[in-house]
Parts: sequence; C-alpha cells; structure tokens
Amino acid sequence: MKKTAAVIDVGSNSIKLLVAAGTFAEPIAEEFRDVRMAPSYTGTNAGERISEIAFSAGIDAVCELFSLAKKKNPHQIKIVGTSVFRTAENACEFAALVQKRTGTPMLILSGEDEAAGVAAGVMTDVELGVPAATPRVVFDLGGGSLEFIVPAENKADFFARSWSLGAVRLTWRFLGNPALPIPPKRLSVMRAHVRGQIEETLRVRVPAGAIGIFCGGALGVVCKVLCTLKGVPEKDFSREISAAVIEKLLFEISAITHEQRVCRFGVPVARADIFPAALAVLAEICALTSFPHLFFSSRNLRYGLCAKMNAE
Repeated sequence: MKKTAAVIDVGSNSIKLLVAAGTFAEPIAEEFRDVRMAPSYTGTNAGERISEIAFSAGIDAVCELFSLAKKKNPHQIKIVGTSVFRTAENACEFAALVQKRTGTPMLILSGEDEAAGVAAGVMTDVELGVPAATPRVVFDLGGGSLEFIVPAENKADFFARSWSLGAVRLTWRFLGNPALPIPPKRLSVMRAHVRGQIEETLRVRVPAGAIGIFCGGALGVVCKVLCTLKGVPEKDFSREISAAVIEKLLFEISAITHEQRVCRFGVPVARADIFPAALAVLAEICALTSFPHLFFSSRNLRYGLCAKMNAE
C-alpha cells in the first residue's frame, strides 16, 4: 500500500492543504482557505507584522485544515510557512501557537528550501507534456515571493533563488489603491523594479533553448480568465500560455477597476486586486528570457513535500 502524507502550506495569500499518496503525490484531498497573511509594506522588512485579524484567521484555518488532514490518516502531517514568515516580526509567535494548537511544529522554509520543494513538485506532474530532454526552468509566484529554479539531476548543478517579489507585496508597495485602474507610470515603476531584481540571474542561469514552467496561482488564474473569455471548460484548455497573451491581459486588466476585472474577465474576487502585479511579473519574465510561451503546472511546493515524505 502506498504511503500517504499531508502538507499544510501557510502562504502569504492563502493557506492550502494537500493529502497525497505515493512518490508521485497522487492527490487524495485538497482544500484551501483565502487568508491573506502578508504584512503591509513599511519600506523595509523591519517592522512588518501579520495583522491581528489575519493572525487569528490564519491560526483557525491551519487548525481546521489539520483536523481535515487527520481524518485521512496520513503517516505524516507537515505544516510549513513561506515568504511572509521569513519577514514578519510575529512569525515565530504564529508558529509557536500553531504547534500549541495542533501538537505539530510549523517549519518556516528558507527561500531556497521553498524553491527546491517547488521543483520536486513540478517533477511529479506527469501530464505536463514537456519532452524529458528539453532543458527547463521553473518559477513559482506567490503572494510574498517569486522562486526561480534550474532543476538538475546533479545536486552541484541545481540552482535556486528567491526574491521578495510576490503579487501582494508588489501591489501594496507600488500600485496604490488596487480597486482602481492602475496609472501606467506606477505600473512602469513596478516593472522596472522587478526587472532590476531578476535580470542578471535570468541572463546567467536560463539555459539556451529552455522552456519556462510556471506554478502558483497567477498562471492558474490566467488559464481561468482565458477559459471564461473563450467559453471553454478549464479541463479542455491548453496549459501553454503565450507571452503575447500575458502582455495583452496585463494592458487590459490594469486599465479597469477591481469590479470590472471580476465581471468582465472572471478573475476571482480574492485575486482581482493583485492580478495586475502578478501579470506584470509574468510579462517581465517572458521579456527577459524571450520565452514565447509559459507552461502551467498546478503542482508546486505541497506536491514536492508530499512526494518526499512518501519516499522516506
């Protein structure tokens, strides 16, 4: 019988549970809770705190998901925190309360460890449709950070990098009132900031002829939006999204209000405020790498951690 493991991923924009079996992390149960844990931007990492409301809602969500996970009888349950917990002053306080309420320690992952888990998760995606011999790089965009990974069988050649360029963090820092159309100048300043952070690393580290695989919610929302616009079921839609489509969506989405993003394009309400920032990061990656397309994988950190635990 295959081992079963569970991971609760406490991120900047949501809290997610995966219960999965075997070394390819075959999903048994998935749940998520929209709890935005990301602290507001203060100019530096110092002084950032998870708000009291988010702190309380986050603890409740973790405990609820932990109870759901236990009902599936996994051999191990892991609780991990990502970007927000690397910067918030009260991160350790949150982790201590999680352990007190669940009896399970919460591990705060480094950016590099998060990236390695993401890469392992993508490797479980047998339906991605990318030839095995094709060089690839992996990106994961969350609410608090952007991870970049160059997978390699040889550990010495494996490369991972994390930047504080998550969609929530960028929105609060650069875009003003996210309910309103975004002034082009604000968008340009944010894109220049993203470009300045990632340009050198991508120039040096992206292999010639590589394809870009993107996981995380941003490209998933792009797929939902395109399905809405084309009137096709999500299961029938290609997971290969062109750079031109991403740029076009960014232009259209940033020019309208939060309400219009939801009504006209089908952007989920909980993501409509940060969707322009997410699109801008995607667009900059395509521009810097000359990727004509990005491939979407729904398998990221949670899948990688489950697969690893089931292999132990």
